[in-house]
Amino acid sequence: MGRVVIEIDGYSYSAEIDGERRYGTDEVLLLADDNLIAGTPWASRGFTVARFLDDASYHALVGGITDVVREAVAQHTTTDLSDFTLDQYHRYLSSEIHQQVVRETVGGLAINRLPIPVRLIERRISELCGTEVCADAPYLDSPLFYIRIVRPGVETDNSPPHRDAWLDHLRNCVNIYVPIAGSNARSALPLVPGSHLWKDRATACRPSPEPSARSAWSGPTRDPTSSRSSRRIWCTVEGSI
Repeated sequence: MGRVVIEIDGYSYSAEIDGERRYGTDEVLLLADDNLIAGTPWASRGFTVARFLDDASYHALVGGITDVVREAVAQHTTTDLSDFTLDQYHRYLSSEIHQQVVRETVGGLAINRLPIPVRLIERRISELCGTEVCADAPYLDSPLFYIRIVRPGVETDNSPPHRDAWLDHLRNCVNIYVPIAGSNARSALPLVPGSHLWKDRATACRPSPEPSARSAWSGPTRDPTSSRSSRRIWCTVEGSI
């Protein structure tokens, strides 16, 4: 077991790493994928910070997600939730009840429960990428959206440093991060500029028991029959709570 220390904007973060470590090949994973940001001014940096939605749509999104989480919490507590807010989620329930809420939502929610039209998201991300994209997850039997709840100071709620391209089902995609609640300089999504162009051997990873993670060291696995992959986007709307 070893401890990895990461410096982000003047703050130090650490994580315990155990088990076998492996390195990838000289391949740049992005070069084997559809690069949806290739024509943007921020292509070499790998990300941009931009206005996402108009105020009314954004507030509808936050309000709707609040309602979804409130309904899930209400199944496990008798506490009055009339003043419930997402940034106070962790004060309403114990870790045990939180795990029950996670188990009930981890499988995804029907897309018709997303508070705003999916096409609104698709249109905005298409504008930012300069190419027409759509929210499409071919590996799902039906359209779903997911909620990730990250409580303050609970490391196990968050993911360690990683590259989404290590997972086959996240290839040929663009991720978006939308601050829903409790997102600030200490809790927002940290990114390493230009890391999407690193050779895969530049990072070490711990083998995953999931077969879909094998691309971290065995190379990409793409569906050669997919002709629409360049017009697909898998949007992850997350908020740190």
